[in-house]
Amino acid sequence: MGTVSVPHVPASAGQVRRQLSNDLRARHIRSTVVDEAVLLVTELVGNSVRHARALPDGRILVGWHIDGGRLQIRVTDGGSLLDEPHVAHAGPRDTRGRGLSIVDSLASLWGVERSNGSTTVWATLPVHTPAQRHQTRRHSSSADAVGNVGSRQLSDA
Repeated sequence: MGTVSVPHVPASAGQVRRQLSNDLRARHIRSTVVDEAVLLVTELVGNSVRHARALPDGRILVGWHIDGGRLQIRVTDGGSLLDEPHVAHAGPRDTRGRGLSIVDSLASLWGVERSNGSTTVWATLPVHTPAQRHQTRRHSSSADAVGNVGSRQLSDA
């Protein structure tokens, strides 16, 4: 659906947020899903800028697509020399350290893929167009319609 290469700077989060939001709204995705997707991409881009290096061209790559009723958002950067992306447990007075906690609470799945010279952090959200929501209600039990909320996956690629 969408891929954008942006500079490895904080202002890029706003650019990506606008593009993702416009794309999802044009596809008639529910506003609550759009809001969650925008928050996820903001956290992922922000974490990339704060904690990782840029790709060799000085940029990061952000992509999103819908497949099988799930929106997947991917942010690829040059990785960190210090640490792999992980959920931190910030205290009540900490002013940082909540980014992947937010991703963990919103996403149905998220993970990390590492390859030679890059790291990708991805997250998925269940997404339904109005026609899919109607079909899900008609053909699925309520337990099936919930999806994999709470499942997390971390992987090496």
